[in-house]
Amino acid sequence: MVGSSSAHIAEQLETFADGAAPRPGLTVGEVTGADPRKVGFLFTGQGSQYVNMLRDLRDIEPIVAETYDEADRVMERSARRENAAA
Repeated sequence: MVGSSSAHIAEQLETFADGAAPRPGLTVGEVTGADPRKVGFLFTGQGSQYVNMLRDLRDIEPIVAETYDEADRVMERSARRENAAA
């Protein structure tokens, strides 16, 4: 879902919940072969992030800490390859 404001996103969610066809900015699909109870959060856009944005969540949720650690390892390997190629 893409929205220009929280009100716009709320409107899209309400419209979708009422059974209307998805409008531009909302993509609907079906996930198969995965645990349907899992939820993902995606923080996108320039300037929307800040240092230690999810530190509290990382401190209390092991899966968040594990995911951050994995991302760090991937980025470090990528940076080493780029530096070696330079």
